[in-house]
Amino acid sequence: MEGDWITVWDFRDAFPWDLAIAPALSIMSILIFAFYARGFLFWLSDVFGPFWLWTGRVFCYPTFVLGLFVGIAATYFGTTHYLGQRSAFANGDYAVSEGMATVINPSPVSAEQVLEVGGESFEYSVHEGAFNFAGRFTDGGIVRTGMNLRISYIDGEILRVERREQPEADTA
Repeated sequence: MEGDWITVWDFRDAFPWDLAIAPALSIMSILIFAFYARGFLFWLSDVFGPFWLWTGRVFCYPTFVLGLFVGIAATYFGTTHYLGQRSAFANGDYAVSEGMATVINPSPVSAEQVLEVGGESFEYSVHEGAFNFAGRFTDGGIVRTGMNLRISYIDGEILRVERREQPEADTA
């Protein structure tokens, strides 16, 4: 009798914190610039002369615009990537690899590891954040060589990890 598959990690269960950080930093930069930078530039002008007012405007405004643009771009591309993965997963547009897991750690000091399941290789980092697989399961376990796993993925990015539940041995 074969065991059932148990979902032990799903990217939809992990909140993509990096998508929340970029807009928060953009809003914070707007507030800091609006309430602090203008007064600071005038203070510099009063203390050190008008040259600092001109210098501050030349460097502060473009830096502010660049920071705002980077925050908006990071939010846009991160959100479209995440929502694209959710949509593809919901539509069933993903591949599945099933078999015994082999974990390869190319360097003992590196956090980068390779997981091979069913002839497919997946790279991950144990320090990965956001909604990426980091080798830990939601039930507290970690991926180990010899586990029977089924991995759903898109373009090498792991979307779901399922582990085969081994049936209890009949001791009677």
